[in-house]
Amino acid sequence: MEKNVQTINSLARGLKILDIIHEHGKIGVTELSKFLGVNKSSAYRLLITLEEYGYVEQIGENGKYTLGLKLCKFREKILDNYDIR
Repeated sequence: MEKNVQTINSLARGLKILDIIHEHGKIGVTELSKFLGVNKSSAYRLLITLEEYGYVEQIGENGKYTLGLKLCKFREKILDNYDIR
């Protein structure tokens, strides 16, 4: 994907995290940092920010992250805009 010079890197990384979790399911900080090409502390800070807003949640004893329930709200609004029978 060609990078637009007007994008905000941290926002782009946050959205990429959602895509990665959607594709791979549960993911840990170390694995995510490798996918993003950032250090573990940066990956962790991005995850806790997304968690604070409900977009991801930490599950289980292994500390992996998955998509949060807040994303369901978007699904409902999107589907309301389409006449699906």
